[in-house]
Amino acid sequence: AHAQCPNKLLISNCPSTITIDLLRKIFSSYGKIINATMYQNYAVIEYDNKSSSSKAITAMHGFEMGSNKLSVQYLSQLNKQELDLQNSDGYKSKIITPDGSQYKYSRDALSLLS
Repeated sequence: AHAQCPNKLLISNCPSTITIDLLRKIFSSYGKIINATMYQNYAVIEYDNKSSSSKAITAMHGFEMGSNKLSVQYLSQLNKQELDLQNSDGYKSKIITPDGSQYKYSRDALSLLS
């Protein structure tokens, strides 16, 4: 099993028009937010306790925003690694190549992987 971060939520399938301020406003009604970061079409929100994050999942998973249905789930190590691959420009991530060596890439290099 992959370790989950019980206070951190992954909000994916966000409409492109949404801002981090709006997400903060919506999600702060479930508890105190310590940290909120927006990437391309997803966001990570960190609460100060896990009962807030579970309330937010119950209330907001599948919530329709425009033509998008939000997906709200706990951030786990597994989806964090996947997100590292998708991160937007300026975010440098590491990929482990099959022989175990690491190299850094920018988003442009992702096309080489697909």
